[in-house]
Amino acid sequence: TCLFAVLVLTFAFAACGSDDDDGADTWKNVTSLQQIVGTWKTTYTQTETVQGITIKVDAEVTLVITASSATAGTMSGTMKTTMTFSGDNINTYWPYLLEQYPASEGWTPNNTAHSVTQTESIPSESVTLSDLDGAQINQNGTKMKQPANDDEDSPEMIFIKQ
Repeated sequence: TCLFAVLVLTFAFAACGSDDDDGADTWKNVTSLQQIVGTWKTTYTQTETVQGITIKVDAEVTLVITASSATAGTMSGTMKTTMTFSGDNINTYWPYLLEQYPASEGWTPNNTAHSVTQTESIPSESVTLSDLDGAQINQNGTKMKQPANDDEDSPEMIFIKQ
């Protein structure tokens, strides 16, 4: 069961992804933080099976970006993650999984759905244009694409302006 826990945790924190667009957008590099001022949102779902247990991760990320100049600003937001577990042995593993995602760490269990949900605040922090290296914006400023980052196991993400 220790291997199972490690795989679940690894999956939970590395399982970020977003649905790609239909290819109709024209993307250009972000050249000023003022291009992306506002509230941006992305959602993603990823599913994986580990030792007969299917883990579905649904996440919703909201970012709020301000700019004091073309190259400096702040970023804050929220991230809501729901992990749903299923499979033939879920009733056996469920008590163990609840121990891995305790309420003391902000997880809310749903015993009927065999899921846990957590909403986290992303505190406001300074951001520079170089922090968003590789970010692109579509032709009408309604979508922002952040490239995958292999060093952090994060995939390409597409945010929609709210």
